[in-house]
Amino acid sequence: MFLAAALICIGAATAQTPPAPKEFFAEFTKQRDAIETLRADFVQTTTTPDETTVSKGTLIYIRPKRLLFRYADPPLVYMIDGLRVYEYDPGISQIEIMELEDRPESEAFYLGFESNVDRLQEAYDIHVLPPDDPEKFALAVEFVPKPKTDGEDPYFQRVRLQLRKKDYLPAEILIVNDEESQTSFAVTDFAINEKLPEDLSHIRVPEGTAIIENDESADDAPAGGLLFPREAAPKVESEDTP
Repeated sequence: MFLAAALICIGAATAQTPPAPKEFFAEFTKQRDAIETLRADFVQTTTTPDETTVSKGTLIYIRPKRLLFRYADPPLVYMIDGLRVYEYDPGISQIEIMELEDRPESEAFYLGFESNVDRLQEAYDIHVLPPDDPEKFALAVEFVPKPKTDGEDPYFQRVRLQLRKKDYLPAEILIVNDEESQTSFAVTDFAINEKLPEDLSHIRVPEGTAIIENDESADDAPAGGLLFPREAAPKVESEDTP
């Protein structure tokens, strides 16, 4: 199933006391506004009581609010675009599409490449901390879901990011799902603001791929395949439209 979540980043000199949240967010917003696209490699380690699994792949971000994880073996693609989650499994020729609720907590899915600070602060207690390794990282940031009164379970117990010095991007991410399971990412080889081909920035599925939307089957992909997210059909105006 889709990744539990992940979050944001930005920092200050390692020898200094970590900045106050207000200073942190001011610098974070400034840095994130400069990113239009991002590509990086990742190694994901998932630990449960039964096993530890390691996966590798490529992470893609496109502003605004599109994030893809392309896993290498077995080949899988997960994409969040706005409030839609896509899971494409070419091994079974299926793409599943799910709607997210428009909750502040959903900002956690964007790994810090979005800068909607107000919504993050609505949903999380945010702690700016010294980094685990001052030689490698500028600082660390931890996000803990605020207690909820509506009975909804949080996406995770906490997330901690280690932020690299060069540009404050998250180089290590730890997601604690519960007392017995966690997921970590080591992110390397960042390429920022390069032109991305459609086959990286979208999910392309071939003819015959089964499409499942919100747990209901739709028509299979037609001849020529489909590109997700699909572009909205252009508005056709009548000759009487002023």
